[in-house]
Amino acid sequence: MEVTLQKFKSNIDHYLNEVQKGKEVIIRHRKKAVARLAPPEIIQPEEMGGESEAELRELEAGGLIRLPEREMDEKFWDDFFALPAPNISLERAITAVVADRQENRY
Repeated sequence: MEVTLQKFKSNIDHYLNEVQKGKEVIIRHRKKAVARLAPPEIIQPEEMGGESEAELRELEAGGLIRLPEREMDEKFWDDFFALPAPNISLERAITAVVADRQENRY
C-alpha cells in the first residue's frame, strides 16, 4: 500500500495497525518514495543491519554525516544523566519544539 507523507502523519495509528497485520506501507513525499514501513519478518536480514562501512564512508565524504573519532565511553550516559536538568518551563520547551518543527517542515 502507498500513502502520501501528509496522509501517513495524519493517520499513523491506522498505518501501524496495517503493518501489524502484515502489510507493507510505502510513504511518498512529492511523488517520491521516501520510506518503507514493514513488519520485521518481511524485511530482509541485510536491511536490518544498518549501513555498511563503505556506505558510512560515502556519506561522510559527501558531508552528510560525521563519524565518531573514538568509541563512546561506557560511562557516557551515566555521566550525562547525572548533569543538572535545564531550568526551563514545560510551556517554553513545547513552544520551542513546535516552532522548530514548523521551521523544518517538508
